[in-house]
Amino acid sequence: MIAGTVGEMAGGDTSYYAQIASLTGFVVALLCLIAWLLRLSGLVTLISDSILVGFKAGAALTIAMTQLPSLLGVAGGGHNFFERHGALHRSKELAQLGFSPLREKLDQ
Repeated sequence: MIAGTVGEMAGGDTSYYAQIASLTGFVVALLCLIAWLLRLSGLVTLISDSILVGFKAGAALTIAMTQLPSLLGVAGGGHNFFERHGALHRSKELAQLGFSPLREKLDQ
């Protein structure tokens, strides 16, 4: 996830890319260290299990929708879950394989 964002920020400059990626890693490590020192892991116990399950399910669906086009070898698109789902659902490559309602339109 970081590679795509850092790649856009670096603008093709590999040394700048390495600097931004390193800085990101150090900032995350610093935040983890601060959270550990302040014993903030106890805050997780205040979040209900249903909220955590919903968050994990949402993360899983989002990751799946970003990876499925590459896995199936079709063009993806969209900036959020619903746009990605729509682009995948309307994919003509999937319709040719028989995975989409567009198959009926292609057969006509």
